[in-house]
This record gives sequence, C-alpha cells and structure tokens, in this order.
Amino acid sequence: NWVGGGDGRPANLRGQDLSGFDLANLELSGIKLRGAALRDARIDNTTFQFADLSGVDLRGCSAHNTTFAGCNLTGADLRNGRFSGSRFASAEILSGTGERTGRRIYTDLSNARLAGATCDGVEWADAILHDVSGLEP
Repeated sequence: NWVGGGDGRPANLRGQDLSGFDLANLELSGIKLRGAALRDARIDNTTFQFADLSGVDLRGCSAHNTTFAGCNLTGADLRNGRFSGSRFASAEILSGTGERTGRRIYTDLSNARLAGATCDGVEWADAILHDVSGLEP
C-alpha cells in the first residue's frame, strides 16, 4: 500500500463508469476517481484515504461503515446513497519513514449533494461541509 509507505502508485480511474460494481471491503486509499460514475455501486466497509473523489457520481450507492479520510469529495453527487455508520474525517500526513508530522488533510464535501441520502450514525468529524445541499440537521 503506497499510502503507508509501500511501493506502487495510486490507481487512476478518472471518469470511468463503475456503476453497479462491488467494491466492498477494499482498501482504495489514494485512488483517483475524479468525475467517475459509481451509481448503485457497493462500497460498504471500504477505506478511502487521500482519495480524489471530486465530482464522483455515487447516487444510490451502498456505503455503510465506509471511511473517507483526507478525501476530496467536492461537487460529489451522493443523493439517495446509504452512508449509515460511515466516517468523513481528516487524515494525518506521515513522513516517508512513517513518522507523524502533525499535518492533516481534511475531507472536503464542499458543494456535494446529499438529498435523500441515509446518514444515520455518520461521523462528520472535521469534514468541510461548505454549501452542501440536502444535508438535514
């Protein structure tokens, strides 16, 4: 896992249509999904850390107990998604040797759409929620 200091590079699936795919229980840290379609996809129990999910279409997805840490979700369409028990939080940047740096990247949901989404038990932690639509208090 390259995020944890291992070899490799993050997957780049920008703009791809992954609608209906089963991506549950995966470690997808660092993945680049900008503008991708994941309508009705299963991403339950999946971890996204430092992932680019900006403009992604997650309408109707199943994302129970999924972790979004240090992710870019600006402009994402999350309408009618099921996010119960999920976590949207910051992630600390580690040095190349795995040392803590104290620097954090915040999960940014600015301009995301959440109308009709199920958000029971969601932990918003320190996520950026600027101009999010459909998020009821």
